[in-house]
Amino acid sequence: MNRNSKVRRDNPFKTQRVFRPKFTITHRITTDLTRIERARGFLEAATLSEDWIRAMGERALVLEAHHTTHIEGTRLTLEQAERLWVGEKVPEADPDDVRELLNYRKAFDLVAEYLNSGSPITEGMIRDYEKLYPTVNRRTLQRDLQHMVQVSVLYTEGSTHQLVYRLREHG
Repeated sequence: MNRNSKVRRDNPFKTQRVFRPKFTITHRITTDLTRIERARGFLEAATLSEDWIRAMGERALVLEAHHTTHIEGTRLTLEQAERLWVGEKVPEADPDDVRELLNYRKAFDLVAEYLNSGSPITEGMIRDYEKLYPTVNRRTLQRDLQHMVQVSVLYTEGSTHQLVYRLREHG
């Protein structure tokens, strides 16, 4: 039996490995641990105002919504997303992009409402989400159709602006 192994009392035929690290606490390790402990103490002692915490939370939500919808293909600037988030009109923005960002906010609010209520996420919650978005965003639909073509579920017929999607026969 290995010297780092110990026989388990509940089953003498099974052994349990015991971790026995081999290292030396150097001056550098001590210095780094001291710096970490000082930073931890500073953070524990810091009191953040409720307004600051609320503002940082809102900022994080706007950034998340902007970048997430940007990945989906929206062309909103961060400044436009911030304006939309607080309820301003942004007439120069593409209406599909505006709808995408505002739908993201609605979905986020719905999930936050469920989480704050303490209720589990259920099939009913998903149905509520679907009621919020009875129509599909054109850009999301196009992305999903393109993905299905890439993975050979669908194929296309026609020209660029008159594509017809058909199910691919697998056989």
